[in-house]
Amino acid sequence: MSTLTLRKKAQRVLKQLPERKLDVAFDFLNYLQERNEAEEIFRLQMTSRGYQEWLSSENDIYDEIFAKDKPKK
Repeated sequence: MSTLTLRKKAQRVLKQLPERKLDVAFDFLNYLQERNEAEEIFRLQMTSRGYQEWLSSENDIYDEIFAKDKPKK
């Protein structure tokens, strides 16, 4: 189903909802929008150059710092 068709169907459903149900639908739509925005921000952070550099083995200082805390084999 195309996006345009889905939007038209959603509009028809929203027009028929009583006001108190419309409030619930609006809250849910806001939740979906906020979640989508949060996912986009997270995706941007995960693909950022700074994050990729932080993950690189060249910056793995924790192995050096916590080497003394590792149990010896």
